[in-house]
Amino acid sequence: MKPTVISRVVLGTLLVIGAPLVQAAPDWNKAPKRDINVFHAGVTPLEWIQKKSDHSGTAGLKKGETCVGCHEEKAH
Repeated sequence: MKPTVISRVVLGTLLVIGAPLVQAAPDWNKAPKRDINVFHAGVTPLEWIQKKSDHSGTAGLKKGETCVGCHEEKAH
């Protein structure tokens, strides 16, 4: 075999063996607890959100704010 083929085989083997070690699962016990509102796609149509007479957040959305800006604090 040529040296380049051997190098590629060795490199491929190392990547296959080492990849799971690099991509270890996060330790969720170390993550801080945070309560958030979950928005389900399709439950609230975009047309309703953008209509000022139906939704008070229309002005914020036009300014580039997100839904979480208003709704995150209302979770409690």
